[in-house]
Amino acid sequence: MNDKYSDKLEVKTKNVINELYLKILGRPADEDGFQYWGSLLESGKITKDEMRQEFLNSYEYKTFRANKTIKIKSTIDIIKFNLSNIDVLIEKIKLSHNSWKDSKSTVYKYTDYKTNVRDVINSVFTNYEFPKYDLNQLHVHFAQFIKNLESKQMYSKYRPYPIEYSIENDSGLLLYLICKILKPKKVVETGVAYGLSSSYILQALHENNQGKLFSIDYAFKPWESKHMIGSMIPENLRYRWKLIYGTSSKKLKPLLNSIKPIDIFIHDSAHTYNNMNSEYQTAWNFLIKDGLLISDDVGSNNAFYDFTNQKNLKPELFSQMNENFQKYYKEHNVKTKTFLGIVQK
Repeated sequence: MNDKYSDKLEVKTKNVINELYLKILGRPADEDGFQYWGSLLESGKITKDEMRQEFLNSYEYKTFRANKTIKIKSTIDIIKFNLSNIDVLIEKIKLSHNSWKDSKSTVYKYTDYKTNVRDVINSVFTNYEFPKYDLNQLHVHFAQFIKNLESKQMYSKYRPYPIEYSIENDSGLLLYLICKILKPKKVVETGVAYGLSSSYILQALHENNQGKLFSIDYAFKPWESKHMIGSMIPENLRYRWKLIYGTSSKKLKPLLNSIKPIDIFIHDSAHTYNNMNSEYQTAWNFLIKDGLLISDDVGSNNAFYDFTNQKNLKPELFSQMNENFQKYYKEHNVKTKTFLGIVQK
């Protein structure tokens, strides 16, 4: 019988965790919660007050335990938004149905993956020179942007997306290095949010002195807006960026037809089997020979696994499970590991 992690914690630590779970989330702490929060508390990386604030900002609290008046207002806002945006409502119904179908499927568990950016680069490219880079200025910009967001209310017009997984994002560095080496002329991505990954790509295109990034995204909730999509992208990099405002189901193929061929396609929109598979199949036909298809969250369903098997492709997988992803996934009760998948045409 395996020992419980909670049995290894100090009594004081266990009491703090249980107290906050019961008072704020309305349920006892589970073993995953004890392990995650216990390690942070006993290592001194977080205080009780900081932990309380994290709980109050969590998706679980805001969705299920927030003040009744706030919940009613949010519900009314969502209903009004959906009724005034019928196309979005239909899209969301489809996504919800597809997510439900995905939840009933057994997902393939990847075991062959890399955790080091340089190892991925070495596997994707041969006969290349590893780029020298200095991203300090970009990281300072990110830090300031995130600091400004922290004072804003979560899920509001000024902070529409979570920011936890926008910190220490090695996937962004990987995309930057790929673009530095490949020197693409046309990159297409679906899903932007604040534009963290977009910024890394645009930094590489700027340094390459060539290339353009075409991004597709849309406001799906009443607190989201076109203004905040890509709001993290530095001004000096925007001249190589074009936002196509809309859903990928309607905008991707027309965009690809108008700019074909493309060098890199990146999926990071809705992570349902149908949506991911549709984007893969559509974008693949427009990629140049040796072009790259890159997908976020390939462990969420079998779309990437099935696609690469059907095409007889050997993908490279990069594990994204740093501390920030673990925290975000824990709040959203996601059990699967998250990977970035890369295949070459």
